[in-house]
Amino acid sequence: MLLRQPLWKVVRLALVAAAAIGPLAAPRDARAADEELKRRQATIKGLVVRKLDGGKRAGAAIGIVATAGQRFPGGQVAIRGTIGPSMESALKEAERYVRVEHPDLGNVDIQVSFEERYAPKDGGSAGTAFAVLLRSLTDGYAVDPNVSMTGDIAVNGTVQPIGGVTAKLRGSRQDGGMIVVIPKANVPAVADLLVGPDKVEVLADLQVFSVETVDQAVAVARVDRGEKVATAIKTYADAQAAMKARKAAALSDPAVQRMLRTVLDLAPNHVSAKYALDIATGKGPRTLTRNASLIEVFAVSEPFAAAMNSGEKLTREALPTTTVRQVQRDLQATRRLVHPDVEPLRLAVSDWIDAIDRVLSANRPISKEDAAVIARRRDALRAALKRLESDEALVEKMMREGY
Repeated sequence: MLLRQPLWKVVRLALVAAAAIGPLAAPRDARAADEELKRRQATIKGLVVRKLDGGKRAGAAIGIVATAGQRFPGGQVAIRGTIGPSMESALKEAERYVRVEHPDLGNVDIQVSFEERYAPKDGGSAGTAFAVLLRSLTDGYAVDPNVSMTGDIAVNGTVQPIGGVTAKLRGSRQDGGMIVVIPKANVPAVADLLVGPDKVEVLADLQVFSVETVDQAVAVARVDRGEKVATAIKTYADAQAAMKARKAAALSDPAVQRMLRTVLDLAPNHVSAKYALDIATGKGPRTLTRNASLIEVFAVSEPFAAAMNSGEKLTREALPTTTVRQVQRDLQATRRLVHPDVEPLRLAVSDWIDAIDRVLSANRPISKEDAAVIARRRDALRAALKRLESDEALVEKMMREGY
C-alpha cells in the first residue's frame, strides 16, 4: 500500500517512521546495552523467617537469583513467584536506588527469582539483598556464596531495621552460612544467641557484620573485598579456629583477644568480634533482650493460653499434670535468662499458672471462689503486660531490638 503513494509522501512517511523508531545505528545501541550490565546473572542468599506455634520463629537462608533477559528500552525489573506487597515494594525501592547511578539499568528485562520457588513470601527484609544483587549486575562484582543478608532498604540506599533477626541468624548458621549482614539497628538482637551455653559455638560459626548503607553491605558481600574487610574476615576466621579447638578457653587467650581487637580496628562493624571480646573480658550479655524474653515466656506458657482461649471449662484432661509440671519447670529455667524489665511479667504468668494448677489439683468442680482466684491472677498478668506496653521509653527500646 505504501508503494502506491507519491514518492514525496513515501519519503516523508519513511522519515517520520525513522524519527519514531530512533536512529538507524541500532547495532551500536545494542552494544551499549550489552556493555551497561557487567554481569548477566547473580545470586545472593537472603534470610527468611516463619512463625511457629507459641510465637517463636524459625529462619532459613534461601538463594535469590537475578537474570538479565532480552533487551528492553528503559529496562524493567520483575520478580517471579508468589510474593506479598511488602516484598514487591522492597524490590521497587532497590530498583529505584540502583537506577540513580544506572538510569537505564542495562536496557534489559531483569527477572528476580528464588531458588526455593513455591512457598509464598513477603516482607521488606529482602530489600538490601535485592539492591546488592542488582548492583552485582551493574557493577560487575561476584557475590560470595558464603554471605547471607537481611535488611529493608530506603530509596537513598540506607539499610533499615527488620524483625526476626535472631531466628534468621540461627537459620543461617544451620544452613552453613559463615558471614551474615544485618542492619546496624538490629545489633542488640544478636545478644539473644549469646546468653546460652553454646555462645562460643555461635561465635565460632558466624561472622556477623552490621551495616547502615548498601555500600557497606556490598563491601562485605563481594568476593573482591577491600583489603581491610578481607583481612578482618581472615583474622576472625583464625580466632574461630581457636574457639572450635579450645571452646571457651580460647577467649581467655591473650593472642585470641589481640586477634579480636585487630578485627575491630579493621572493621568496627564486625559484630561477632565485638561480642566475642566482650565475653572474653566479662562484659558479654547475661539476659535475653526484652522482646526475646517476652516471646520466651509466652512460648513456654502457651498450653495454658490455648486452654484459656478455647472457651471450654478448665479440666485436668485439658491441662494434664505432666504438662503443668513441664511448664512450671520451663518457666523457672527462664528466670536467669529473662530481662529484668520482663521479670515482673514472668512472675505474673507463673502465679497465674500456679493458681490454675491448685484449683485443678483439688479434684472438684471449679467454684465461684476458685474462678475468682484465677481471674485475679489473670488480671494481674494483664496489668503486668499493660505496664510494658504503656512505658514509652521501654517500647522504644524494644522496637530497636528487632528480635
